[in-house]
Parts: sequence; C-alpha cells; structure tokens
Amino acid sequence: MFKKYLRLMRAEQWYKNLIILIPIFLMSAQSRSNVLEIVCIFFGLSAVSSMTYIINDWIDRDRDKLHPIKKNRPLASGEVSGKEAIIANIFLAIFVVTTAYFINGLFAWEVGIYFVLTNMYSLGLKNVPILDMVIIIFNFLLRMSAVMPVLPTMQQFWEVAIASGTILIFLTHKRRSEIKSLGAHPEKHKEVLKYYTRPVLYFLRVGGYLAVMLAGIALDLDRNGQIIMISWLIILGLVSFKCSRDEQLAIKPHILIKNYILPTILIGLIAYFLYSMQASPKL
Repeated sequence: MFKKYLRLMRAEQWYKNLIILIPIFLMSAQSRSNVLEIVCIFFGLSAVSSMTYIINDWIDRDRDKLHPIKKNRPLASGEVSGKEAIIANIFLAIFVVTTAYFINGLFAWEVGIYFVLTNMYSLGLKNVPILDMVIIIFNFLLRMSAVMPVLPTMQQFWEVAIASGTILIFLTHKRRSEIKSLGAHPEKHKEVLKYYTRPVLYFLRVGGYLAVMLAGIALDLDRNGQIIMISWLIILGLVSFKCSRDEQLAIKPHILIKNYILPTILIGLIAYFLYSMQASPKL
C-alpha cells in the first residue's frame, strides 16, 4: 500500500534535490547551514516537488491513460483515487510549511515560487516551446539557491551560467528521448514536442556546451579550477553520450543512477562535502 504513495510522489526522483550540495561547496563555513537544516531543506524540496507532481498527474490523468508508459502512473491507472491524492498533498503541504517556518534564509520564498511556477507550467506553460525549458532550468536554480542565505550576486553570474548550460544539455536529451519513445506522432501526447526537431535540439545542446565553456573561461580560474572545469566537460560528454542512447530517460530520468558514472560523482561529492564541513573555507 505504501509503495503506491511513493510512486504517486515520484520519490525515486528526489535525488534531483542533491543539487543543493553545489552551492554549499562554494559557501564559506560561516554561511553554511548546519547538517540538520540541510537535510530538512532536502526533504522540504522533495515534498514540494512531490506536491507539484501529484497536481500535474491529476491534470494530465486522461492524457496519460493513452501514453504507453505514463498510463501506469497511480492516478492514470486508477491505483490511487483523487481523494487519496488530495490527502497525500495535504500531508506534504503541512510538512513543507512547517519546514519553511523553521528554516532561515530564502527557503520559504524559494518553495513558494517553485510551487506557483511549476503549477503554471503544468496548467499550460509546458506547451510553449523554449519557455518550457526556461521554467525547468529556473526551477533547478531555485532548488540550488534554497540553501543560500541571500540571492546570488552578479559576481556569481558565471557560476549560474555553468549550471544553466548543464541543465539545458540534459533537457535537450530529455526532449529527444520523449520524441523517440513516443513513435510517429509524439505531439499527440505532448504538444510542445512538435517544435523540438532534431536540428533545434542539437542547436540548443551546442548552446548549452558553449554556455558552460564560455562561463568557465570568464571565471578566470586558476590551474586547479581549470582542471575541474575540463573534468566537468568530460563528464558532461560521457553522460550526454549515455543519455543519447537511452530512450527511457524521458519518463524515468533517475535511470541515470544506473550509469556507473553518476554514483561515482555522487560519492565523490558527498565525500568532499563531509570533508569541507570540517575544513576551513577556501572562499
């Protein structure tokens, strides 16, 4: 019984909120939240994202019934009723509001904007080409800034550009995977896909790589920073190659975890995070 609610909340996609670790690495020790607060932020973001997933699945339930894969979602299949979904969202909302009340910084504003913007996306903005990608990128940036005590400064613009370019690269793979997995007429399932032809997606993907590389150059990094930047581009290339050959990425992006590359990266990031919590700040 409990499993159907985990599927309803798409708990397997909560790993996306590990993106909050990135700005934590760049903060001074004085600016970092304590470990308990970081854990609460992670689950608060996971809860609000689950709320938007449930609302989106309720809105799209009739269309999802015709989808070869989404038809198995709890609301589309009838495994979970509308009443059960409402009750689940109420409990999630209570958790999010409680978490936002006790956490300092930008968290409360971030989850509020995230909730409103994501539901606007579900209600129609997802059908507007390019804007749909812009909203998704902005939502990931919101997640990243949820752990920050203040908004990013202009000096951090290039770091934001690297994050945005990276997200754009994976979004182009996601759109391409959706088109390939849905067959001859993907626009019948998702209207916006008719605008994302292969040339358009390749153009946007190249734009993502250029954004990452130009931002890396603009940061005027030292030797260690340059090595990290080059390593990141290599990792992007390897994971991008994996994504281009896996059509299931469209519906289940968490399958990237099955790729040996990502667990290695996550283990390294977590190890560095634990170390940096004890070490003196470099910035």
